[in-house]
Amino acid sequence: MTRRALILFTRLPIAGQTKTRMTPALSPESCAELQWSLLADLSATLGGTGDITGESGTAVSYDLFTCYTPDGYPAKLERLHAMFEAAGFFAQVEGDLGTRMRSAFAQVFDAGYDHCLLLGSDIPSITAADIDEAWSELESSEVVMGPCDDGGFWLVGLKTPFDELFADGRYGTDDVMERARNICETEARSLALIVQKADLDTVDDLRRLKPTITKEHSPHLYGFLNEGEGVASL
Repeated sequence: MTRRALILFTRLPIAGQTKTRMTPALSPESCAELQWSLLADLSATLGGTGDITGESGTAVSYDLFTCYTPDGYPAKLERLHAMFEAAGFFAQVEGDLGTRMRSAFAQVFDAGYDHCLLLGSDIPSITAADIDEAWSELESSEVVMGPCDDGGFWLVGLKTPFDELFADGRYGTDDVMERARNICETEARSLALIVQKADLDTVDDLRRLKPTITKEHSPHLYGFLNEGEGVASL
């Protein structure tokens, strides 16, 4: 039986340390609340239990892990625990983004998991069907990735460790996904791409995505965008 693990890769929502690219248009406190709203909606999308039924109609079971940074904020971590009660928790290691992602995959593979997905926490449009599609594609491909509109990726899935994928060290540029595809080709790893998404990193992203956020799919983010301090006027 295939053992599956999904790693939610996130920052703890701490004022002044999260969504910093949205200041000064948003206060540091509002940036932190924005991150909390994204996490709350994602918890509901993932079902809170690590069991989803996607468009295929087939139930997919997996163990959920939350890989967070920074460490040393017990009150924030307790709030995150309350959102993802069924999840395992472990802190991200020190280092660049690639080092931290590589380490997160290593931890779950070392624990005996066969198929692993890692996704970010700043994609409002993620659905259970998207996750189901990623699991399905991973059955027949060695690597699965979900591209972002800005040239990065919002999800990566692996069946075996793939350190080369994370060795580049250059992130935050518009060619991250392109370089990842080239690495897969160079290393002869089959790659499947799933739906492209828009992430939420800047105030421009917030303005662009705000009209698409619905109360039905993203109730916490919807509430924040319409009631949050300094947000409704953006």
